Amino acid sequence: MVERKAAKAPKKIPKNHLSQLVAYALLVEEALKKPLKDIIIHYIKSDDVIKIEITYDMKKHVIWTINQIKKILEKEYLPPYKWKPACKSCGYKWICKQT
Repeated sequence: MVERKAAKAPKKIPKNHLSQLVAYALLVEEALKKPLKDIIIHYIKSDDVIKIEITYDMKKHVIWTINQIKKILEKEYLPPYKWKPACKSCGYKWICKQT
């Protein structure tokens, strides 16, 4: 599986990029009924191609995150955001009960 990012390759792959790719990999595995061993990120601006092995812990973390999101949706409760300056420009500020 290949994901293309319209950016230069960072020195270290951001956690959100990895989580996104692992989530995609889980969907592909479910659809094809076959495990994926690795994922590839192609950073277009720098033309860097990075191959990453998918680990059990990566999958476990993404599944945990999905379950946390489901709980938030079921309870209709947003946990308080710790970095309040981000709330000023947040597009979802109007639905957040914390602001």
